[in-house]
Amino acid sequence: MRHTAHMAMIALLVTAGVALGSAGERQFTFTVKKGDKLDVRLQSGSIAVQTWDKDEVSLRVHSTGDEDLNEVSATQGGGTILVEDHGGCDLSVVARVPATFDLNLMTGAGDIGIKGSITGEVHTSTGGGDVAVGKTTGSVQVQTAGGDIQIEEVSGDVRLNTAGGGVSVRAVAGQAEIMTAGGDMIIGSVAKTLRASTAGGDIRLESVGSDCDVSTSGGSISVGTCTGRTSLRTSGGDIDLRSGKGNLSVSTAGGTVNLRSVQGSVHARTSAGDMNVNLDPAVGESSVISTGAGDIVFTISGDANATIDARSPVFPGSEEESGVRSDFPVVKKKGETVEVKLGAGSHRVQLETRMGEIVIRKK
Repeated sequence: MRHTAHMAMIALLVTAGVALGSAGERQFTFTVKKGDKLDVRLQSGSIAVQTWDKDEVSLRVHSTGDEDLNEVSATQGGGTILVEDHGGCDLSVVARVPATFDLNLMTGAGDIGIKGSITGEVHTSTGGGDVAVGKTTGSVQVQTAGGDIQIEEVSGDVRLNTAGGGVSVRAVAGQAEIMTAGGDMIIGSVAKTLRASTAGGDIRLESVGSDCDVSTSGGSISVGTCTGRTSLRTSGGDIDLRSGKGNLSVSTAGGTVNLRSVQGSVHARTSAGDMNVNLDPAVGESSVISTGAGDIVFTISGDANATIDARSPVFPGSEEESGVRSDFPVVKKKGETVEVKLGAGSHRVQLETRMGEIVIRKK
């Protein structure tokens, strides 16, 4: 049975007729239907794909010499156009495909570009080169061993990975997993969960609609809005958040932390740097904000329900009685720690600096 099925598939393969073009070029044309697939596999070379409104795939394969093109095959079978390079020469493939089409594009070394709107799945892989993908309805997977990745709008999920290069993503309606071993990230909006990490570079994120985990081994993190369980981590750099809702975890080995508006809870720390936190605390949660060397400015509404324990050391010889200043009355003082209670005091907040002062401000 398997043998029969295998022979039937071979019988379906149709090698396209070749129309000779200019020197160093071969052309292939296939009649297809919506939902078919283009599968390109090159040992080396670039791949460019553009959509059009025809039920047809047009291929142009370029090379520096005619002899290289004899090792290129283009076949059709089982709803797939398969382009393969058997010679290992440097090629360039330019394809026109219907908008409703799946793409699987692989090259050992070279750039990959997709222009136009694709309604289908997109998988790309290159051993070394840049990848650019336009508007896509469906999931997108991109792998490059060394190069930049640029993505426009994706209605499905996204998985992006580069061993060394920057990443730019405009919008993702699904969930996203984005990784680079070294480079900056610029991410517009992600509707669902996000996981993004770079071994060395800055990360700028506009918005994420669900849980997110963002980290860099060396760089700054800037986030517009986030919702859900959020983790922002850097081994060295500033962290800035405009607006967050949910449980927020923030850490940096050395840098300033600015959390301009958070509804929920905060666990934030920096080994050396100032911290500015504006919190609307959630009932039943707790928050911890600490810095090894730096000032803390903590802002909270007078209508909040919170108990604030603030600890700042007073050094010998100082004329100050405490390293903590508060717009609210202090209800208890013990050593270097003062307590401020607002409303029912249900949300516990710990503020601590080992070298600096703490200011509790009323919003």
